[in-house]
Amino acid sequence: MQLGAISFNPATQVLPPKLKDRRPSTIKYFDNDELKKFLNYLNSLEHTDENVLNSTLYQFLLATGLRIGEALALNWSDINIKNILKQLEYDIGFHGFRHTHASLLMNNDVNPKEIQMRLGHAVYSITMNLYSHLSKDKKRKKQLKDLLIYLKHCDLSIFQ
Repeated sequence: MQLGAISFNPATQVLPPKLKDRRPSTIKYFDNDELKKFLNYLNSLEHTDENVLNSTLYQFLLATGLRIGEALALNWSDINIKNILKQLEYDIGFHGFRHTHASLLMNNDVNPKEIQMRLGHAVYSITMNLYSHLSKDKKRKKQLKDLLIYLKHCDLSIFQ
């Protein structure tokens, strides 16, 4: 256009592709009981070099929320989580550790913006789309707990 070779910008006629919704249908993560069982299992393993290496990696993934590729970039190799998870009958995969980390943060009242930054999500909505259901469940449980506390202090004898 600027050189006079064409009279209009053909790029204005292009329709951009729609972004694919990348949210998984279900997020796999350990709940508190499963996490305790998994950590107890790790602690019960014989202290071989391989078991110590694997156990350290799993605890590292839980503590940091790193993606498995990020953790393995630290030059650790030959880690076989699938056999351990299969023995415990969990279908969580490496990325499930990341989701478990995020759910632990969310359920312990860490600011979602901090979770976003910690997980390296480019935008806040990614974090909230993936994990906001956790805070909703927690809010419902708190409301029920508050209601039960309130009812304990009410004089319900008028209903008898």
